[in-house]
Amino acid sequence: MKNPQLEVCVDTHVWRVSKRLGLIGPKVDADQAHTVFAKIAPPDWVYGLHVGMIRHGRQICHTQKPKCGECPLYAQCAHLGSVNPQETGIS
Repeated sequence: MKNPQLEVCVDTHVWRVSKRLGLIGPKVDADQAHTVFAKIAPPDWVYGLHVGMIRHGRQICHTQKPKCGECPLYAQCAHLGSVNPQETGIS
């Protein structure tokens, strides 16, 4: 059995932010995203990645009105069309 502390928990914020940034493909659901992150996230990144993505989703990358003008990841954001999610998505 895997250690649950070493897995990225994919909640609404993590799923939305990872899709918008192109870390996962546009058709990847939350369960699939969990599998993707389990394969690619080094164990020492898991906690920081999870907390950082939740914070980003709550403070900047809101569901309805993301604060794109304040986003430090603006240039890398697939949501805005600056990056093709098909090229950056991990399937």
